[in-house]
Amino acid sequence: MHYSTKEQKVWIFGDSYFQSPILDNPLVSQNSWTAFIEKFYKTKNFAQGGTGLDWSLQQLIINTKKKDTKDDILIFGLGSHYRFNLKFIKEPKYQANYSLDRYKFFSKGKWGIKKYKQDSSIKNISANFLKQFIFEYVLHSTYDTTEFDKVVSYLYFFTKKRFKKVLLFPIFQKFSFNLPKDSNVYMPNFCMADIEFKKIEQEVDPRANHMSDENNIIFYNTINNWIQNNILPDKSLFSTYEERQ
Repeated sequence: MHYSTKEQKVWIFGDSYFQSPILDNPLVSQNSWTAFIEKFYKTKNFAQGGTGLDWSLQQLIINTKKKDTKDDILIFGLGSHYRFNLKFIKEPKYQANYSLDRYKFFSKGKWGIKKYKQDSSIKNISANFLKQFIFEYVLHSTYDTTEFDKVVSYLYFFTKKRFKKVLLFPIFQKFSFNLPKDSNVYMPNFCMADIEFKKIEQEVDPRANHMSDENNIIFYNTINNWIQNNILPDKSLFSTYEERQ
């Protein structure tokens, strides 16, 4: 978590699109939108790369419990509900390694697990449990089609009376419904992952918050405009990777 010192307090939760790059790579922090927010606002940033939607919700509940946040602003990145918040994943950033997106189904019914040397927390028994959890619950129940919307709906009611205003920002998936227009809870009509897509050859994306320096500055300006004037971010303001070639 990274703090700054201005009067207006801003809380940030989410994954690597919202994480302070100071945590991982000081070299790219200077032009990150989160670095600008932390410079000009009193910021508490709990976002962590690799984590999922439920983990971010859990951090919001834990870290704002019994806190007076009625004059504060919340920016919440709506991450992947396929990154499971499981106890045996000791470091939250490795939730992405064992998400549904990282598993492959083989014709012989074999469950493929990519081995990550940096994470020794998963064991055979945990892998077997995760296999059963996916097949017997996630792909069987309504989880796949309703979980994201359920969490977003909970966030709406949980946060609207606790914060001065709230920005719920989709990252990979849009909410299925429209929020009330007279609410203090706002949601852009596009996903952060749609701003800039670029195939990265390295295992770790070297860009701050998965965007170019130019788009990080634009993103900060749009967030600042929302904080000051209630104007939602507009996808058309950003430059695409193809346009910069």
